[in-house]
Amino acid sequence: MGIDHPLIAFNYSTLGMYYHSCGYFSKGFEYMNRALTILQLAGGDYHPEIASIYMNLAVMYQEVDNNSAALDCLQLNLAQIIAMFGDENIQTAGSHQALANAYYRNQDFKKALDSQELAHKQLISILPEGHVYISQAKQQLDYYIKLSVQHEKQKKLAKSAPGTK
Repeated sequence: MGIDHPLIAFNYSTLGMYYHSCGYFSKGFEYMNRALTILQLAGGDYHPEIASIYMNLAVMYQEVDNNSAALDCLQLNLAQIIAMFGDENIQTAGSHQALANAYYRNQDFKKALDSQELAHKQLISILPEGHVYISQAKQQLDYYIKLSVQHEKQKKLAKSAPGTK
């Protein structure tokens, strides 16, 4: 087994998450990026585990309040998932939900709503009626709708306030 074997990448990924959870953030990112590089060398840009690395990196970036980098990783994760599984898959829906959460953290409620709506529609098309994932996605969708409406109302109020144009 050489240094570019996917199992080595898995070990680096595990170490990356471990170091990150212990508060050694730079070491965590270093190991996670090594894992990503090894997987790209071993299997090209579409090695099946690369999507997981992007998701882990996104979580790590969110935990250190680098939401922009987290969004980048989540968009790469979604591209990987779609390339592997297509648009109508539970993994794709999960990636859309993760993006919705990241947009919410960035207070981009419109994009959060759009991503959650995509996830909800996908879940409806692939899961049996009444499945718990569908109802959970609907609850989250309703929450983002509420936030989006509140945000638009606040923007209108701010524009109409005296002394503003």
